[in-house]
Amino acid sequence: MVQYISIFGMAIAGISFTKQDLLKPLNYENQWKNYFNKLNLSFVILFMSVFSLILSYLVETIILY
Repeated sequence: MVQYISIFGMAIAGISFTKQDLLKPLNYENQWKNYFNKLNLSFVILFMSVFSLILSYLVETIILY
């Protein structure tokens, strides 16, 4: 189940990499632009998805074998 969630997160990150126009403007847009320049939300979503994918495969491998 965790793999599907992380794959969904990677898909969201991929969409935001290719089509940034699809993301709607947020409330407090100026503040979010400052955070986005420092944090880069797409990379954070991608990193968390890849991390949860690797962790879930490791746990699944340890439990099943």
